Amino acid sequence: MAFVITPPCIDLDHEVCGRACMEVCPVKCIYPPEETRLPAHRQREMLYVHPYECVHCGACVPVCPVDAIYAEDEVPPGWSAYIEVHVAAFESGCGESKPCPYGLACPYPRWKREPKKKADRV
Repeated sequence: MAFVITPPCIDLDHEVCGRACMEVCPVKCIYPPEETRLPAHRQREMLYVHPYECVHCGACVPVCPVDAIYAEDEVPPGWSAYIEVHVAAFESGCGESKPCPYGLACPYPRWKREPKKKADRV
């Protein structure tokens, strides 16, 4: 079960928070939007946890200054769409032909598990 970053992180000045979650992650599975597979028009200014790379250690949770990180099964009901957002952010494609009912990322990913390779990261 991966961790999910939720709305308190959206539009947060990441220079202020220091992206502490990215620093403490032992497997470096937290990415800025430009390093996801989301099309530019679907990216939100927030961080994304790669659901297939996350080792579920929880190191990111206590360092988040806005309490935006939850275990997948503990995401508040009003933010449950963000579980799919994180999956879609790392899928090989999203169902662009269907509009997103949440105005976020596509909730209809093509469930091909092709995680982004570490070599693709800057």
